[in-house]
Amino acid sequence: MKKLSSRNDGFTLVELLVVIAIIGILIGLLLPAVQAAREAARRMQCANNLKQCSLGMLNYVETTGAGKLPCASYCSQDTQHYVTWARQLLPFIEQTPLYDGIPEIWRHAGVGANDTYFCGKRIKTYCCPSDAEHFYKDNVNGWCLHNYVVCIGKTGASNWSPGQPQIINGWREQIQYGSRVVRYKEAPFRNGGYQGKGYYCQKLANIKDGTSNTMMMSELLQVSKGDDINGAAQADERGNLWYTWGCMYSAFFTPNTSEMDYLGCIKGRATNAEYAPATDGTLDGASIISARSSHSGGVNVAMCDGSVRFVADVVNLDVWAAASTAKGNESVNFD
Repeated sequence: MKKLSSRNDGFTLVELLVVIAIIGILIGLLLPAVQAAREAARRMQCANNLKQCSLGMLNYVETTGAGKLPCASYCSQDTQHYVTWARQLLPFIEQTPLYDGIPEIWRHAGVGANDTYFCGKRIKTYCCPSDAEHFYKDNVNGWCLHNYVVCIGKTGASNWSPGQPQIINGWREQIQYGSRVVRYKEAPFRNGGYQGKGYYCQKLANIKDGTSNTMMMSELLQVSKGDDINGAAQADERGNLWYTWGCMYSAFFTPNTSEMDYLGCIKGRATNAEYAPATDGTLDGASIISARSSHSGGVNVAMCDGSVRFVADVVNLDVWAAASTAKGNESVNFD
């Protein structure tokens, strides 16, 4: 009987090239799926971070006894020392040692633009894992940036003092943009007032639109500038949660909008805004920072009842704006 011959001389060059090509195709097919799975995990972690923050806010409301959310920010009478919601929330997100270590400066347990206490302190709970961690130089120490910001309604902030037309404790009462006119209608957060005047915090019970229909927090992108330009410090304040203008967002535009942010509160800040467009100007006298994220298709949002939702970039602008107000009497449906 004739024996069958067996082949034991290995792969030919052609066969080896075919195997390598097949492996390459498989890797090419698998890589997007792996990347998508990783981003889904990061988005879930981001939602968990916002959940911690929103529950911390509600715990703050209960613990302080006044039934009020913290103010977005306020500054001292010498304008050098600022207190933001991010500092006030620290004991309620398991950061009590950091909070207890804040130096008392001019009777304010806060931090000024030139203070060094918070410069290098990055709080993971305030950071989205899908975004890169940025650091910018605005003083000798520089600043860490973060991602989560509080909702100041559907208009914007103004750095002018109270008493001027169309300004309520630092927030713009009305903005006109072409034929579009947007009115304030209250918000979960706003400035406590210029130079310590008109300190204001929103009572949770005063959110007449319902806590489940009103946004508490969302995301923005960290945008940094690492070096001085011509000897002058240049830095984008968005995401600097320890400073007045970097800790908040407006619903004037939809999330991840291609419209520019308006950073006119401090000149020279929009120097490195390639992927988060910005200008040093104002929009009808207001500074406007929109919600932005590294997540594909939308942003995570924490509501005033402590729930967290993912809101698509294509959300209707009227719905998005309505969800930012506390007393707008508008209907909200993100679905």
